[in-house]
Amino acid sequence: MSANSGRALVAMCRSLAQRHRWTVSTSGADWVVRIEDRAGHRVGIYGYSFDLNPAAVALICDDKVATAQLLAAAGVAAVPHELVIAPEFGRWVGQSSVGRRTDELTGQFGWPLVVKPNDGTGGADVYRAADRGAAEVALSSILTRHRGAALGPWREVTAEHRVLVVDGSTPLIYRKDRPSVTGDGASAVIELVSAAVVAGGIGPDTVRDWMDTHDPSLLRRVPADGELVHLGLRHNLGAGSIPTLVDDGPLVDELSRLALLAAAELGAVFCSVDVVDSEAGREVLEVNSGVMLERLATESPAWWHRAEAVYESALLLALDP
Repeated sequence: MSANSGRALVAMCRSLAQRHRWTVSTSGADWVVRIEDRAGHRVGIYGYSFDLNPAAVALICDDKVATAQLLAAAGVAAVPHELVIAPEFGRWVGQSSVGRRTDELTGQFGWPLVVKPNDGTGGADVYRAADRGAAEVALSSILTRHRGAALGPWREVTAEHRVLVVDGSTPLIYRKDRPSVTGDGASAVIELVSAAVVAGGIGPDTVRDWMDTHDPSLLRRVPADGELVHLGLRHNLGAGSIPTLVDDGPLVDELSRLALLAAAELGAVFCSVDVVDSEAGREVLEVNSGVMLERLATESPAWWHRAEAVYESALLLALDP
């Protein structure tokens, strides 16, 4: 069995191929998938990136700073991201030093900052930096493994939605609900989290992720009775968040409008757009040219069918049914 044969995407491609009488071939331990219809039309998939998007568009989407700046220039509401590049590449972008660039951005955004890889995925290596020391630690970690980091203002996000875009339509929208505990007015956050772990409501992996990305001093805080305390910075399903379908009402129209504006401005045919609500309003956080629905699909059979339907609609842009 190939190393990646267990991927939901591969299984869905094989199922869809059987349904439509397409041909599927794989290589690179099932990381590369090619699907061909009876007329000879073909779609290639590398990882989770479909060749439906032009190559330059895919690269722009995967560059958080480029995406944010292009959207802002077009008047599309987006969370600001600014580049801090590794020292060896600084002269190419006019950056004299990482320290001076960080000072510029803290002057622009204030504290706290969000620090993350400019080309990162899956919410990995995302840090909340409350001061200069924390920012330096985060940048040192990121810039040893990535060419650049994206810095932006901290947002107290109240909701994050993922909008799937397929050629000007939004066939699936869901909210990513972070794991949380509820205050009782007497217990510290660490006590509430410990009780939730013992009760089985929160897994140890979620707690470790939260501890790695949050200010330890928050553990001692005593939330008010009934106050909801979210765990972790990341809304990723892989970090313990739960998907909630959004399929009715004005919220669908608002999220679709913003996501379609972003995709159209970047020229993306098939992508996912993350939209966040915070004190700054509703903004695009990022646009993903690689559409990875693995975690979503494993939530339940219903979510599997929804994810498969998204991939099917994308493949039918290039293949005959």
